[in-house]
Amino acid sequence: MAQLISEIWQGLRDAGLPEVMLYLDDNSASRCHWDETTMIGEVRVALLADQDRKIVRILPVDACTGIGIASPKGVDPSGYKGVVKLKLAKQFGGEIIEEPEALEEPPVEQAPPPVAVIPPPALAPEPSVAPKADTIASRFGVNMKAHSPANRVGPGSYVTR
Repeated sequence: MAQLISEIWQGLRDAGLPEVMLYLDDNSASRCHWDETTMIGEVRVALLADQDRKIVRILPVDACTGIGIASPKGVDPSGYKGVVKLKLAKQFGGEIIEEPEALEEPPVEQAPPPVAVIPPPALAPEPSVAPKADTIASRFGVNMKAHSPANRVGPGSYVTR
């Protein structure tokens, strides 16, 4: 019973699932690949990167409280259970009633080929419009005349039309 997690992980690795999530006793989880483990004496340990503490944790695999397999990005985990079950059944001779197509690993989506953009035909130039008289509008929308010596009432003032 002491080496249960290690034995499960070895089976997953043999079935083609070497990367797992290890559930730790501090209620956290860490992703780990089989290649990131080593034997120290008779104990298999996982080398886990701890970003918060900026250390590499060396944790006995069998001290973990659980093990899991992360589904690929964009794949529903409940649907991915069938893929895992199929791989394990093929590896260990379990009963495979039928291999539904939906249980196969999802194909890698490729980006569609780029679409050629054809610019629209050149439009005819718009008829020229006479420029509007230079007016200044107040914040209330009233047109005002610009400064000129003839309509100056006082310093900095404007006269409305």
